[in-house]
Amino acid sequence: MNIITMDQEAQARKSTRNYQENTCNVCHNQFSMTNRHILCSTCFQKTCRLHITTEKSHSTCDICLRIELKKKIMQDHHEHINSLKNDLRSLQHREKANLKEISVKTQTITKLEDSLKSQHEEFNTKLKSLESSIISETKHIEESTSKISSLTAMIDSSKSLQKKKQEFFANITTELIKVQKDHSLVKEEHTLLANKANKLIEENERLITFQKVRTLTCNRCYKEIILKFKEEIIKILGRKENKNDLIASILAVRMEQTEIVTNHSCKCLLF
Repeated sequence: MNIITMDQEAQARKSTRNYQENTCNVCHNQFSMTNRHILCSTCFQKTCRLHITTEKSHSTCDICLRIELKKKIMQDHHEHINSLKNDLRSLQHREKANLKEISVKTQTITKLEDSLKSQHEEFNTKLKSLESSIISETKHIEESTSKISSLTAMIDSSKSLQKKKQEFFANITTELIKVQKDHSLVKEEHTLLANKANKLIEENERLITFQKVRTLTCNRCYKEIILKFKEEIIKILGRKENKNDLIASILAVRMEQTEIVTNHSCKCLLF
């Protein structure tokens, strides 16, 4: 900051002074017989007695006095003022740097705010999409839960039916085993009866009844048969049964008994 000297200010006042000779340079009141003017020794302006200080032969108006005091104060505090000026310049530089930093940070904040706004909008969009997905998934889960409940009921019903089928199958299996066992017994019995029947058929084919004996034998053989089975014939005839009912094994003659045929054997049909 530049310091204006008292002489420079006085010169400036001289160049711009008011040429109204009858007014005070400080209060601008008109002079009179009782209020005469005094000429300032510094600025050479007319000043009333109230606004001028006279020391020895040197008179100084209040304006010049203030300028002189200001000059003296400036000189007394010159170093401090320079220090303050330096501090001011430093503060100005710091302020400039801070303003620049603030500008950069403001731009960064603006970018961050824009980014945050964009992210917020993106987040809201994703949130709406997620909410829609959650609603859809919740509906799907409810439908799946309903299907699971229905399937569980069907499974329970199937298990119950399966259990009944298993019990029925077990009963049927038991019955089948019993039937198979009975069938095996019947089959065995049938086999025994069939074998017995076949044996009887074979024996029957090799046996003849008493009625056929007379037609198939000669008199000699007939008499021998009667004598041989006399007791059995008497017992059977004693029951008054039909001759056709006579047991073949008793009334017949086995062919094996006549396997050896000699020259003296009978030539009848029986032998």
